[in-house]
Amino acid sequence: MLLLNNDVMDASSGQAPTTATRHRRITRARVLDAAEKVFGARGFHAASMQAIASEAGYTTGALYSSFENKDDLFLAVLERRRTLRENRWREALADGIGSPAGALAMGATIVPNPHWYATLLEFTARASRDEEHRNTTVPLLSGYSSRREFLEEVLTKASPPDAPLPVERLGQILWALILGFGESWWAEPDLADPTLFADALAVLFGTPSPQRRSTEELAKSSGIAGESHQRPSGGSKGRT
Repeated sequence: MLLLNNDVMDASSGQAPTTATRHRRITRARVLDAAEKVFGARGFHAASMQAIASEAGYTTGALYSSFENKDDLFLAVLERRRTLRENRWREALADGIGSPAGALAMGATIVPNPHWYATLLEFTARASRDEEHRNTTVPLLSGYSSRREFLEEVLTKASPPDAPLPVERLGQILWALILGFGESWWAEPDLADPTLFADALAVLFGTPSPQRRSTEELAKSSGIAGESHQRPSGGSKGRT
């Protein structure tokens, strides 16, 4: 569970977390796990707080003690998923943007979970029709501005010295690639191919293309262990 580490010092106090703090973290992690499962299976509208509480093994009161409403809970699940993916990107690009194995590993994280992606589109469409959500939540869901600091940080460390553009412009282009591939591969899953994203990075940064090495070798060296619905490497058939 991403939010749970009982041995880590409490960030606010600099001391080991208390039993009560550990219990709250466990409860929150279980609720987020259950919410992600129910949202993915039923969609945002059909999922209920009661169903999520039942899946987590708690009462609805336990949910409302930590989350204001279903929107709040959904956004917490989204934030956890985003943090996990960003951590994978940091690891993938640790050897620089020119690492073919790293680029492939990053591309594999973009292959969408079809059920979760549909739920995200459902929530985004709903939020876009609400004036308050349209100005705050919608940019958070898919906008570059909400990820600008992270992308510029990663690109500053990973880009070659002779990168063709400043990191703030590269960041916007990279995010557009991520969004474009994600939407395309959700709509046409047989086209999902992480090596294509890696090739796009190679073209953008003038680095070696993964196609110079076998897909099988790249998948092995990158240590891809994606979600069960994902294929670890390229090819247009055999999606599970």
